[in-house]
Amino acid sequence: LNAAGPVGVTVDFYDATPGEVTRLLDAARDSGAGLIKTRFDWHTLEPEKGVAFNWVVFDRVVRGARARGLTVVGILGNSAKWASLFSNPNEWRNGAPRDRELPAWSNYVRRVVGRYKNDVHAWQVWERPSAENFRAGRLTYRKLVRAASDAARQSDPRAIVFAGEPGGVDLEYISSLNANGVQNITEGLSLFPVSAYQPGSPADAEDFVRPFALLRSDANLRGAAQRDFWLGGVAWPVLDADVSTQVFAPGTDDATRERLQRLYTPEAQADFLLKTLALGLASGAPKVFWNELRDEAGYEKVEPINPEIGSGLLRRDFSPRLSYDAFKTFAQQTKNRPYAGALRNGPAIVLLAFDNGQSGSAIVWSTQSGQRLILNMTGQDPNVADTVYIATRPDTQILDSAGRVIGGAEGAFELTSRPVWITNIAYETREAIKNTGGPVPFVFAPRPLPAGTTSVSADFSVPSGGERGLYWRKFNLFRSVAQKQVERAAGFGLETEVSRNVLSPAEGRFFIFLNVDDEFLYNTQPTPISVSVKVQRPAPESGALFGTTAGFNIQYATPGGTKYTSWQIVEPGEGWATYTFSIPDALLLNRGGYDLIINTFGSKRNLVFGSVEVSRGEG
Repeated sequence: LNAAGPVGVTVDFYDATPGEVTRLLDAARDSGAGLIKTRFDWHTLEPEKGVAFNWVVFDRVVRGARARGLTVVGILGNSAKWASLFSNPNEWRNGAPRDRELPAWSNYVRRVVGRYKNDVHAWQVWERPSAENFRAGRLTYRKLVRAASDAARQSDPRAIVFAGEPGGVDLEYISSLNANGVQNITEGLSLFPVSAYQPGSPADAEDFVRPFALLRSDANLRGAAQRDFWLGGVAWPVLDADVSTQVFAPGTDDATRERLQRLYTPEAQADFLLKTLALGLASGAPKVFWNELRDEAGYEKVEPINPEIGSGLLRRDFSPRLSYDAFKTFAQQTKNRPYAGALRNGPAIVLLAFDNGQSGSAIVWSTQSGQRLILNMTGQDPNVADTVYIATRPDTQILDSAGRVIGGAEGAFELTSRPVWITNIAYETREAIKNTGGPVPFVFAPRPLPAGTTSVSADFSVPSGGERGLYWRKFNLFRSVAQKQVERAAGFGLETEVSRNVLSPAEGRFFIFLNVDDEFLYNTQPTPISVSVKVQRPAPESGALFGTTAGFNIQYATPGGTKYTSWQIVEPGEGWATYTFSIPDALLLNRGGYDLIINTFGSKRNLVFGSVEVSRGEG
């Protein structure tokens, strides 16, 4: 595993023909990956309970990987059809095995680990136990991890076993694994930075760095002993220009479709790949994996798009995307060059260097406009504002994400959010970077809050959103989210809408998602907060004997799971009403990308919200 280096790619072989196995292994080798992670699919091996295992596909994979110098990391799962909790064609593979089939699960693990122990030394239990990939709860996942850990070591006492988390570096989930003893039976944890919190709503590459830094520094989160944390799978979907409308859910409007196609481009995928893999290594992850090498054959539709669609470096027909070249360039620039330090780590410029003591490269991008690189061979920093200086050699080059040369050793270069590589950086810059030390908790705060800020707020009456440390607009493609800023009797505000389809009450727009600025509050411990909500009183209904009630509550995360405040009825009348909620145990960790939800599901009338303010509570 150490010799294989830090960079890997996930490959699915379970339904591959012999010819496709060869092509996939060749493509993985040619990408520069030293590691491949693959699922030793239970159903493929044991399609009927008790039959002789069908080893043909995976024997071919393991032998082929060995011949090409690729190191295999094995995924244990998913369910066999006969063992799954579910029989639905779209769900059985992701359903956990029934309790009575846990002995069969252990038997599958023992046999797989025993057969391949000379080649495969690290195993991960399930690819990612998210709601989409693992249709069961935490208790069930912990049962599978315990059973798999015991069974694996019966076949190979030196087996390395990893657990997984649902995605986004879910610190509360990780804490629950530790509290229930999983850290004592595993060597590590696979983390899954996500490109989409919900389909169509992307996360920035930098978003996972803060929780990862907290995970590294908190002994309770790490577990009893220091463990490895791998980036188990990084993904970004692509909607190619010729994509079929079938990838969108029925009813997706043209404007949404066009926006998504502008967002999920090959260029965006390549940029997300480079940033997240680089930040992963810089943050202390010894292994980083892209998920996946080739597009899957088919997808269950998720509205408005499936976030896994088109995440491959290769399309289904094996034609490469831009991200394949980006991955290859990343592997070349980091091969035998460990992370060395950061010349800059935000907020405006990110510059991360990889150096083996003889040669070094750096990857750099900006999080704000107007930032530049200054390069020269003199070794003298000209100290120009809004720039970062790099000392160069005659053979220094600037490469774009695909490895194409776009600049040389002298001059100024305008930085953007698209990362570039600087090759063969000179001694002076390498020494400056070396002095920055090991992994650092990067902080990206392009909108720093004023000193002494005691509350954050969102003013929905402002066309631009009025976001003062409380953000809501970035969630405007989430399911069932309020989007209309409207004018009603009392003034402007953001309107939640009741479904107009009496046969389908869930079709409304009931939610306002809110993210508290991390610079204001971000903590793994329960935090007392106060939330004040300003809402228009609905007009009285003339002639109605009994009024149609309107109301809302607030959803928030706690160490014990999701909670709701009591239901607040909004009485009819004129003008605005303000309601304040004291929440003693909020866990503000950006789970799913947000911290709070205003929820009007159950209200019989539309409501117009004027503003929300969050302040620190007592405690």
